[in-house]
Amino acid sequence: MKRAGLIIPPQTSLEQAKASAPDHSAWVSANAGSGKTYVLTQRVVRLLLAGTDPSRILCLTFTKAAAGVMSNRVFETLASFASLDDDALKTALVELEGPNCKAPSREKIQRARTLFARALETPGGLKIQTIHAFCESLLHQFPLEANVPGNFSALDEAQGKQMLEQARRDVIVDADAAPESDLGKAFHAILDAATDHAIEQGLSEAISKREVLTKWLAESGGPEGVTEIALSAHGFAVDETVTSLRNGAVAASLFAMEEWTALSAEARDTGAANAIKLADRIDLFLHTVEDERYDAYLAVLQTGGKPRKFSSFVPKAMQGLLPDFANRFDAEQDRLIAAAAQEATLSAIHRTAPFLTFIQAIAARYERSKRQVGALDFDDLIARAADLLTRADARAWVLYKLDLGIDHVLVDEAQDTSPRQWQVISALVEEFFAGQGARNTNRTVFAVGDEKQSIYSFQGARPESFDTHRRLFERASKNAGGTFENANLNLSFRSTADVLDAVDAVFKVPQNMPGVTQGEGTIHDAARSKGAGQVDVWPLISAEKAEESEDWTSQQEATIAASEKLALQVAGTIKSWIGNEPLGPNGRAMQAGDILVLVRSRDAFVTALNRELKSLEVEVAGSDRLTITDHIAVEDLMALAQVMLTPQDDLALAGLLKSPLIGLDEDDLYKLARSRMEGAVMRDRSVREHNVSLFQGLRDQLDEPKFAAAWNTIKGWRRRADILPVYEFFALILGADGGRRKFMARLGPEVEDVLDAFASATMDHESRGLPGLQNFLERLSTEQPEIKRELDQRGEQVRIMTVHAAKGMEAPVVFVVDKSSKALPGQFYPALYRWGDQESADNRNGGWLWVPKTNQHGTATTPAFEREHTGAENEYRRLLYVAMTRAEDRLILCGTCGVSGPDKVPEPSWYNMLERGLEGTWRDVEAQGAVPQHHRWYSHDRAEREGDNPAQTDKQVVDVTPLPATMLQPMERAKDLPKPLSPSGATALIDEGRTEPRAVPSLLEPDAPSAAAYSSPSPRKLGTAVHRIFELWPVVAQNDRMPMGERILDQQLGNLDPAMSANIIYGVQQVVEDPRVADLFDPATSRAEVAVMGVLDIGGTQRSVTGTIDRMAVTEDAVYLLDFKTGEHVPADAAAAPASYVTQLALYRAIVQRLYPDKSVYATLIWTAAQDVERRIMTLPSAMLDEAMAELSQR
Repeated sequence: MKRAGLIIPPQTSLEQAKASAPDHSAWVSANAGSGKTYVLTQRVVRLLLAGTDPSRILCLTFTKAAAGVMSNRVFETLASFASLDDDALKTALVELEGPNCKAPSREKIQRARTLFARALETPGGLKIQTIHAFCESLLHQFPLEANVPGNFSALDEAQGKQMLEQARRDVIVDADAAPESDLGKAFHAILDAATDHAIEQGLSEAISKREVLTKWLAESGGPEGVTEIALSAHGFAVDETVTSLRNGAVAASLFAMEEWTALSAEARDTGAANAIKLADRIDLFLHTVEDERYDAYLAVLQTGGKPRKFSSFVPKAMQGLLPDFANRFDAEQDRLIAAAAQEATLSAIHRTAPFLTFIQAIAARYERSKRQVGALDFDDLIARAADLLTRADARAWVLYKLDLGIDHVLVDEAQDTSPRQWQVISALVEEFFAGQGARNTNRTVFAVGDEKQSIYSFQGARPESFDTHRRLFERASKNAGGTFENANLNLSFRSTADVLDAVDAVFKVPQNMPGVTQGEGTIHDAARSKGAGQVDVWPLISAEKAEESEDWTSQQEATIAASEKLALQVAGTIKSWIGNEPLGPNGRAMQAGDILVLVRSRDAFVTALNRELKSLEVEVAGSDRLTITDHIAVEDLMALAQVMLTPQDDLALAGLLKSPLIGLDEDDLYKLARSRMEGAVMRDRSVREHNVSLFQGLRDQLDEPKFAAAWNTIKGWRRRADILPVYEFFALILGADGGRRKFMARLGPEVEDVLDAFASATMDHESRGLPGLQNFLERLSTEQPEIKRELDQRGEQVRIMTVHAAKGMEAPVVFVVDKSSKALPGQFYPALYRWGDQESADNRNGGWLWVPKTNQHGTATTPAFEREHTGAENEYRRLLYVAMTRAEDRLILCGTCGVSGPDKVPEPSWYNMLERGLEGTWRDVEAQGAVPQHHRWYSHDRAEREGDNPAQTDKQVVDVTPLPATMLQPMERAKDLPKPLSPSGATALIDEGRTEPRAVPSLLEPDAPSAAAYSSPSPRKLGTAVHRIFELWPVVAQNDRMPMGERILDQQLGNLDPAMSANIIYGVQQVVEDPRVADLFDPATSRAEVAVMGVLDIGGTQRSVTGTIDRMAVTEDAVYLLDFKTGEHVPADAAAAPASYVTQLALYRAIVQRLYPDKSVYATLIWTAAQDVERRIMTLPSAMLDEAMAELSQR
């Protein structure tokens, strides 16, 4: 078979056809790049060809992106069926169904042509979705049975995090307020038991496990119950304490007290210094009170927590006198080690009880918060769906209803499915094999995955579950008389033979196999069998000790960052390759979009590489994930907001002054702080006692230009902060005030991504947060928004991603960066460990213990700790497999290590794994430009690889079909977009084409409001200020309205005459309190500054109309549009209103009428300066507005 310029072996085609056959269940184990999505798409299409209704197919994917890709491929295939001629369609169907299938019948060909329309017209469409989306729809379908709100909403990650954080805060406040309560005692107990960081880590982990912990606590009698079970299981009495355990350990000593007394005396008699020290330790032990004797006993037999050797325990002269003592000495050391492990277990049991009490309270508060808003988080969706499908009282009914709707379940990336998700899937397909389905229909289950690519253990995935469920489903299918096929896809369509052979060579080494493969290692076949590829291994860059300076005031770092060096090296290499380095079978020049850089975590290297690439003007996509509050630019902007709220905050002000926004340096800050002190002394004051702030110090230094400029800038910002929404405030600072330019000048071009993300956060806050800088700051600090960007599509930019994020992606050139970190760094060790039977459902056979430090493990949790460590190392190796198999043509391994050099990197290490697999067959390559001297590995002779002329191969296997004739014809000219029209300038349209002046008034005519109605300020500024007062008046407390108005006039108009200011505010008050329109200012039914947009047919031309209505109120039967006018010239009545105003409101009414076709729309002019009460409110007659629209159309 030929496909995409590749010759496919018959065996692969048979395996694909076997896996995609619609008449039986199948389980597919597929290597990386072997076409999992292709086979999955094939199976869906073949199911549809076999007559399956599209609504009866359920495809479950791991991510939304994967669901989108699969859906697109299915519909592209179906769409091609509809457009191909009979011969081409027959060929396509033969290729789809495999070489051993019969030629498609006429009926099948006709059915294939209708599949696209059927799939589109099916209610709900093809169900290709994530398992979370499926569970959400299932719960919406059965809310009563699942005991969830009927209209529940699914919390996104940020919302769930914020709600959980609030629950944690509330519980801490409650605990601190009642220290004698059970919760208060528990809280202070865990504070005494661990550091703040360890507590935070434990809380986070426990919350993620809250479902299993809550169930365990409920079934075991709460914290007290689980404590009793744990004590009993480990042989402790209920009243056992650490003190009693220690006393018992001393009492059970293999040496009698008399022997210790005799040994002390003999040691002193020798007179040797070491012997006397031994005697002192023994005497201290002998004379210590019982409850404190254990530590003194350990000091005798141990040093630094480790057992002493007998040879150094007593002087050589004494060793012959104690022959039996030596034998018992080693046994006593072993006994004390065992006693310490028992003590650690007992401590963990007693430590866990208050921890669980605290967790229970947080979980309960979090659940209550979700119930109050009718929401479920992502974990709830899976848990509630699994319970719904397995609960005895609901299961039968739910499965009966679902039995009528699902015949085929397909699971993508099955190796990443968690146990809870498997519960959902198993419950769905159980009826397929039980013989109890509602319909006598062939029903199948299909799964595709690769255990070698299971890298999501932190989400609950277990690689062994893939094979476990394969065996379960195979047994169930065969017991029901069905057929179950196991297929293996080893042929990779992605990578060259060199890359794949390197993968096999690495994972053939026994030391590299655990967690990835067994037996003979991985086996990959390449469809690109003769395509040239290469694998390069760069030397690790070691960190260097910084030279110590005698100047203690100079800033120093312990090491010179190796990450910076590596970033320079990689960036320089990429720059030199782009546009120059040949790539792929056709030797085209390498482009930025061909390059993918993979890291294990987003650390300093990622930031440095982004910066270096941008400085070299290489297109780079930036980080796929940004925690914006971690960046110094955002910290500066948050300091700015804090100063706007509390200028006396010295730390925030210092940060702002030193930021690029102001630009002072350390010397300037020191001068300010010093002058503040000197000013206080001159005034005979103490800075601390009289609270002389840095802000005051800045104000006292206005005679110096740089300080005066800083003062005026901050003062201007504070004026804006009081009146502008958050987004507008920061947009002005970063835009018009040059903030973005200043940040880029100091921090480099990579700051653009951060500032864009910050701007997005301000916009998001505007849409769903409480107004004001204070709320924005609190929300930003609490949520720490993380911006995620999809970088899955290969564009024209270098992509830098974690291996986890790159799952399912590929690139011609892949850099794999090894930072020589441990497989499980200390900060990522779990805090909760399960003791006892790991799989038992009986809670008496196992439980959880909180162990915040790795040196606190005892007999109960050491096995679990070792399992976690082994599992982390296995997943670390699988991460390397995933990273290596992203490469199509070139793979480069590079990295850094500590000051000790490459020989001291921890095992396992990606670098060492490649070295073990490739070292014997690689050759050295000299340095060239930014590329260092390195090792290059080939699996075949270069002449053999390059002997396959790509151009000839393409000609042999690819049929070039002429383009359709329609592709060569010029496209029909697209219709013009509607011309823009501003309502406020609409009268200009009426004048288009006129040869004589209009006979109606305009704003420029004498009887219209004068453009200079006020001598000072300008009418434009006055109008803006009055509109702002009207906007805020209804939502401000009554006592605050007058001050608010004065403040806005002062900020926007400057030194306004007090009488004029009072008249303006009085005019606003009179309007709002006017009985004719007072109801239209109710915040519940009206909004200010309402933006509208629409397309209107004006004179036969489509016009795009946009504008802002000053105030709009919507009642049960009508809509009211209010337009405020501040001019002094007030018309006698509505008939004398300026034509421009009438036309403007006529356009607004036309747009709004479309939005509310069942309501009457009224337009009213409000004259704020009118002295005559009757003339203040002018509602324009509908006929007048209709006439204005007619005249506008008859231009």
